[in-house]
Amino acid sequence: MPDATEEPSAAAPSTQPPADPFAAPTTGPATGDTTAGPAPTDPFAPPAAGPASTNPFAVPTPGYGPLPGQAHGWPPPGLPGAPVARSWSGFAITSFVLGLLGFLFPLPLVSAGFGIAAVRRRKRQPRRGLGLAVTGLVCSAGWLLVTVAVVLLLVLAAQDLKSGPERTVDGRPKSAGQAGPWYLRQGDCMTEDLGVLAEEPNKVTVVPCEQPHRTQVFAVVTIPGGTTHPGDAATMAAADRLCTAREKQDGLDLSGLPQDASTSFHYPSPAGWLVLRDHQAQCFYASAALWTGSVRPG
Repeated sequence: MPDATEEPSAAAPSTQPPADPFAAPTTGPATGDTTAGPAPTDPFAPPAAGPASTNPFAVPTPGYGPLPGQAHGWPPPGLPGAPVARSWSGFAITSFVLGLLGFLFPLPLVSAGFGIAAVRRRKRQPRRGLGLAVTGLVCSAGWLLVTVAVVLLLVLAAQDLKSGPERTVDGRPKSAGQAGPWYLRQGDCMTEDLGVLAEEPNKVTVVPCEQPHRTQVFAVVTIPGGTTHPGDAATMAAADRLCTAREKQDGLDLSGLPQDASTSFHYPSPAGWLVLRDHQAQCFYASAALWTGSVRPG
């Protein structure tokens, strides 16, 4: 009878491939764990882009960041995109300098020309110096007004010098006529009573001294002083002193003077002293009554 005891059978062959002895050790879960771990992170990969901005009014970021001491992120001067600094206008500077020197004619005209040119060129080429150009124009206009005023005074003075009747060879008026105070000389006679006038008149009637008159200039004196007017009080005192001295030393013939005749004088004004360099005072006898003849013999 055959033995019923069976011999043990060999183990079934395994279906898992043999392990690779050269493979790197795994860091994942143990064998048999089917759950996958997190994906490794690459330290050299670029950062992931964030979501695009959906704000339609967002201000774009400037291409250059702000540097120390600079606002708004402008690049340093000289780089592309930097603001261009405006230069000074040479015309404006010239107008300003010549305007300050406008007392030397014709510099005011030159200054005004440069100032106008600077303002007009500024529309095409914006440059610094508009204030200098305007200041030059104002100064030149002021000096032009002063120049015109001086010229008018000189013209009026020249007319006074030329006005009046013609004179003889010895300097005496040939006939009667209207004349300005600049016409009067030593020995001239007039029909007006200048003794009652507080100021020198603009016009007088000059006549030969053989004709009836009320005033006669017996001397013309020069008041000492520089370019600055010494003041009315000092000028009056000097004129009084000089006229009194001339009255005593000139040997005047006072026999034909009316009883109410008196001595008086007209002295230069501050304007005439400064502008016209007039330092002369006129000394005269004046009377309300008419008289003929001359106090100066000969």
